[in-house]
Amino acid sequence: MKIIITESQQEELINNYLDKYIDSGCVSIRKTSKYIGVNVESPSYFEECGFDRNDATKIKNMLKKHSFQYAFGEYIKKI
Repeated sequence: MKIIITESQQEELINNYLDKYIDSGCVSIRKTSKYIGVNVESPSYFEECGFDRNDATKIKNMLKKHSFQYAFGEYIKKI
């Protein structure tokens, strides 16, 4: 069985996954009419906020898996 996830569902999944990191300031999301940008702080910042420092790498890998490209200091994707 193959499940197709729409762009808006994919965005919602990413936001839900990132919620706790956004609340702490480890991750921030910026949206324009054409792009969504995700800024991921350094592993040491994650650690200072009480998370595992490897969470930063996990988030970056998840964003790459969902077709985000690293540019201008953040992960961006055309919407």
